[in-house]
Amino acid sequence: MKIPQSILDAAHSGKLVVFIGAGVSRLAGGRSWAGYANSKLEYLQKKKYISFYDKERLSALEPRKILSICDLIMQEQHHRFDSEEPFIIQSKNENCSIYKNLYRLKAIYITTNYDNFFDQVAEGNKAEVKSVADLLICPNPALNYCRKLLMSFAV
Repeated sequence: MKIPQSILDAAHSGKLVVFIGAGVSRLAGGRSWAGYANSKLEYLQKKKYISFYDKERLSALEPRKILSICDLIMQEQHHRFDSEEPFIIQSKNENCSIYKNLYRLKAIYITTNYDNFFDQVAEGNKAEVKSVADLLICPNPALNYCRKLLMSFAV
């Protein structure tokens, strides 16, 4: 597929902004928001922080609510996740080149995706990756609200 000239011109002039949504992460092997949230519920149940019944009831909620509740439970238990990766990646598709192809546009990239697939491509190409959360003032840093805004951009 040929890229339209207007997009190439915008990219060359530094005016192209590419928003990378969840569909791109799914192609690369990332979980859906619901899959991400439910994988955290599974973990909490295996650790016996919640019962099977609680897990089943909580799984009916919206993913963002589930994730917030999981974070609160983990704080109450004074337990931290070693890594988010097992919850995020369902089965990483090493053959998926969509991030590399997107990066070749040399644009400004914005994503609210919770994975770091694009960040890895950008950093591998020596690009600066910034988190919007770093630029915000948290209303209550003790509750770590800033990391709820999952957005990063590469310039």
